[in-house]
Amino acid sequence: MSVSSSDTLMRVSLSWIKISKFFNSEHESTTTINSYSLADLVLAIYDPNGNFVVSSNEIYTNTEIVEFVPTIAGNYTIKVINYTPSEYNAYFGVAWY
Repeated sequence: MSVSSSDTLMRVSLSWIKISKFFNSEHESTTTINSYSLADLVLAIYDPNGNFVVSSNEIYTNTEIVEFVPTIAGNYTIKVINYTPSEYNAYFGVAWY
């Protein structure tokens, strides 16, 4: 994410679908959040020097939002961390403004 000014509030949003897909040795199945846990994703932001800036860790939703005022201009890294078991697929999108 390119940041051109170091004094403007930035917002980054992560959202993912609530359907999780799981696999076992006999079949593939798609199910809704009512049957299986929602994927657990975390949104983290790092400055151009690789320093941690901010993260969000909502537990019961499919949306993460962070706000921060950059201390320096440059290219910030948006990292999505998956704490969900590996048999789940999480399809997500990220937006910033």
